[in-house]
Amino acid sequence: MSMQVQPKPSPRSPIHLGSVTWGQAIWGLGIWLALWAVGSLFVANPFFNEQSASANPDYANLMYVHVLLVGITALAVLVTCEVFKLHANKIKAFVLVATLLSTLLVSFGAIFDATLQVHWFWLIVHVIGFFLLDAVFIAMLAGFFLELKNHPSETTRSLPFWLAIVAGFSLEFAALMGHLAGWILSFGNHPALIGAWANLVGEKVSDFDANLIVSHSHEIVVAMLALIIAVVAHRFGYQSLKAGAKGLAQVGGWLVMAGTVLMTVIYVVGGITTEEPPNLFTFGPGGANGLAGDDLVTGIGVMIGGLLILGGLIFNKSKHEETLDSRGARYTLAAIAWSWLLLVLTVVVAGYYIELHEVYFGAGDPTAAGAAADAVFTFAHQDFAFYMLPGLMVVLLLANLLLHNQQRTIAWGAIGGSFITFVGVLLYVFATPKPLFSVGYFISALGIAVMFVTLLVFLQGLWKFTAHEEKLVSHV
Repeated sequence: MSMQVQPKPSPRSPIHLGSVTWGQAIWGLGIWLALWAVGSLFVANPFFNEQSASANPDYANLMYVHVLLVGITALAVLVTCEVFKLHANKIKAFVLVATLLSTLLVSFGAIFDATLQVHWFWLIVHVIGFFLLDAVFIAMLAGFFLELKNHPSETTRSLPFWLAIVAGFSLEFAALMGHLAGWILSFGNHPALIGAWANLVGEKVSDFDANLIVSHSHEIVVAMLALIIAVVAHRFGYQSLKAGAKGLAQVGGWLVMAGTVLMTVIYVVGGITTEEPPNLFTFGPGGANGLAGDDLVTGIGVMIGGLLILGGLIFNKSKHEETLDSRGARYTLAAIAWSWLLLVLTVVVAGYYIELHEVYFGAGDPTAAGAAADAVFTFAHQDFAFYMLPGLMVVLLLANLLLHNQQRTIAWGAIGGSFITFVGVLLYVFATPKPLFSVGYFISALGIAVMFVTLLVFLQGLWKFTAHEEKLVSHV
């Protein structure tokens, strides 16, 4: 088996903000997010105060976790701009500034605007932080279209390039629905146009808001996954694929493309109207068991499609003049593929199994026989598969970009930590589904600890990298 990877970037003048280099900015953001993640164990731990699949999430918890999601998503966009080597340096510098400011301002909002009671100053700060994330998405899209216009190449004609564009639009649509949902939470039917629209589509304002929240939260995570897989495909040699590996990756790429487009339509329509995709393959009392249509699209399209792309990259045996025979890069690709596999096993395999057995698991019904397992899975698959694993993949991509000599260590830490957590999640859900302090709980905690230590190793390596980067800037 052979894995083809992109070469180590040649030395260049890195983007910097005054005396602060790109690497130093990423390091500072990484430290902030790491500390914030530790705080989430005490401040926004759903297993302590939302111990039911049907529980209404605590608003303060949601705002706290949004800091992590904003930071990870913005970092993914930063990595995207670097991996696709956009020529628009001003746009890349803007994305870096907006990423830092967005994460910082959303953090202040999570602390001081943590209730639905309006505190104007902190609400404005909070909103500006979220709008800056919009600016990150829009700037990335502008950079891609400038690349198309001014620097057409094999890259701009590639499927990963266009997949990144589609994912960027999906991210922005999801963000806009989040803004509207937040406005309604704070101000209700003001202006009256909101209520007029709700009446037009046949629902209450509160139901309109709930639909927006569901669509926003479902779409933005999967759109981020689509962006990550586009970056991985381009970084690790999609354009050099030959024969069967190329065919496998192309099928996967078109699945992800189609899944992202269809998912975007489903969630936007579902957010602003009462329409929703049907449940499929239903059976049991009242058709209680069955797969939600949107879950089928995101699971088969984006997640399975992404797995096929990774399979093509891993089994690529073509020779390419720019290929670097780097064992570290091979480990990084293997760790990303492993993380994606665990994502599929958690969300698609385990998730579909639960949906096909809803009579037992209850779909939020606290009286169902499997209600405890359903409650644990609701938060475990969200926190592990949709938050931790994408964040881990972004860290692995940054390590591949910047830390050539430490990729192997970081990759093994990612593989080990994610596997232990995955085993813990399975035991937590299917063997000992108690809200707290079961065997699965402690095994999951151990895996998360390993992943956190891996993050610290990455940050330590990044600190060393910044010293070298600073020397480059001093000679510019």
